[in-house]
Amino acid sequence: MKIGTSASRIGNLRSILRNRLKVYKSKKYLKWFGSNKVQIGHIHHILESVYGLKLNDYLLVDKSAEEHNRIHYAYQSEDDFLNDFIQSLNSLMEYVAYLETRK
Repeated sequence: MKIGTSASRIGNLRSILRNRLKVYKSKKYLKWFGSNKVQIGHIHHILESVYGLKLNDYLLVDKSAEEHNRIHYAYQSEDDFLNDFIQSLNSLMEYVAYLETRK
């Protein structure tokens, strides 16, 4: 069995996430993320949207306007996606830790 390149495995990961994760919406997380994580400009949903519906409000990264436009209108490398995925999971874990410290 031939093992694919890392780029094709990342492409498969993106496809799996887009097709198998449930749609989760969270105004509270979006507000927290905007207040605590956004430093350079734009909140980017890493799984983007299908027919205008954002797929997951918990997988977010902060992007400059230039980076955001490049992702949507040009090209995002597989390494960029993997880095964004890891960054979004770290932000989500920070949010979970934040919630655990609140009463």
